[in-house]
Amino acid sequence: MNFKIFEMKILIKNKALCVFGILLLSFVACKKDFLDVNPRNSFTDETVWQDPVLAEKFVSDIYNVFEASNSGFTEQMQASATDEALWNHTDAFLLLNTGAINGANEGWGGTSRWWERMYTYIRFSNIAIERLGDDTKNSISDKGSKDRLLAQALFIRAYCYHQLLRYYGGVPLITSSYAYSVDPGVYEKKRGTYEECINQIIKDCDEAYKRLGDAKLEKGRINSLTILALKSRTLIYAASDLHDRDKLTSKVTDLNDLSAKMPLLAYTTGSQQDRYRLAQVAAKAVLDAVSKKVNGLKSLKANFALHLSGANGKVKDTKKGSFVMKGQKYHVTLAGQEIICDNKTVWTYMKDNNEVQVNTYNPNEQTISPAKLFTNFYDKEYAYKYIGTRSVGGKNCDIVELTPTNKSKQFSKIELAVDKANSTLVGGNVWEKNGNKYQYEVSGFTPNAPAADNLFTFDPKKYPGVEVVDMR
Repeated sequence: MNFKIFEMKILIKNKALCVFGILLLSFVACKKDFLDVNPRNSFTDETVWQDPVLAEKFVSDIYNVFEASNSGFTEQMQASATDEALWNHTDAFLLLNTGAINGANEGWGGTSRWWERMYTYIRFSNIAIERLGDDTKNSISDKGSKDRLLAQALFIRAYCYHQLLRYYGGVPLITSSYAYSVDPGVYEKKRGTYEECINQIIKDCDEAYKRLGDAKLEKGRINSLTILALKSRTLIYAASDLHDRDKLTSKVTDLNDLSAKMPLLAYTTGSQQDRYRLAQVAAKAVLDAVSKKVNGLKSLKANFALHLSGANGKVKDTKKGSFVMKGQKYHVTLAGQEIICDNKTVWTYMKDNNEVQVNTYNPNEQTISPAKLFTNFYDKEYAYKYIGTRSVGGKNCDIVELTPTNKSKQFSKIELAVDKANSTLVGGNVWEKNGNKYQYEVSGFTPNAPAADNLFTFDPKKYPGVEVVDMR
């Protein structure tokens, strides 16, 4: 009897479980979209621009346009494309090394020259610019954050068009994203002229610079100096003989359809000299960014190395030292020598002779001292030219070339290297007319270093027995 009761209890319990299971299945069956879950690895366009974090990630992804192969840091390295190294892993490099490149086979080239790739990232940039530039299409309330994202998208679009223009001449200017259409005519776009492309690049650079301002972004992103450098490079290309109709026509005589292609290759109106002036202003802006930073400091301290080379290129002498600046005052310390200036008087102390020479400070003095590199000495009597980027002391630098317009100066050319990351001067080269070359390397830049006023005057009491030679 007890066994039957126990058996009935189990049967009732099992029936209850079955009923519960049927009810559960019925409930799930009624929910027709139970498999329609939101993916965790992708987001809708609307979701991205409502969330500041996702919007930043979208813009960050556009930086993939600067992949390693664009910069030459692939396994082959750029040296393989010159006579510095030999790499025959691919036929493309073999074509380069043997000089067998022709119009039908161009050999190796980085992906930054690929038409399709550049337009892919132009599209991404256009999407970001459209969404961030229209308050009805995003929910980012922080205007500063929005401006910084816009500046990055504008810069990358300018960079892509700058690359396309270098390789292909005038290209279609697409500044808005396309929605999908079955009509191929929607996607047809006439190529812009060379001048129109230059104008678009400069417009994007100017807008990016205005929106970014002095904001400091995390390492690996652009800064204001990056934007100025791209603008300067674009304008110096625009001022070249290669892109002036009259100069190009006189130099290229073997193309029958050159006249028809001229608008895609060069300016057909305007003054080349005016374009050079614009390029000079843009190059000077890179240097002005350094002066602006220095002028905003109470003082600065840095170490330097000075290498003197003769006309044969061999290093004759190397000097190392340090300097402290405070406004226009400076104190330079070298082995066995000190140069002190209070903006009125210059004292040059020679330790071996225990002698100090006293001169009146002349801001127009021709000598380029380490301290003078950090002033805006270049404001007058110089022509400016941005000549590209170079690694100096392990830092990625913009290089600006200065040529004296006053032919009486003892040097023929100056190069200044400006660190892209923080707008500081890290070195320079000075070529004298006699063939000598001075190379400066600046390191250990310390802003707002302690600098008492008495550091910038010479006190004879600190140098017992010193002979004072007053040359004023």
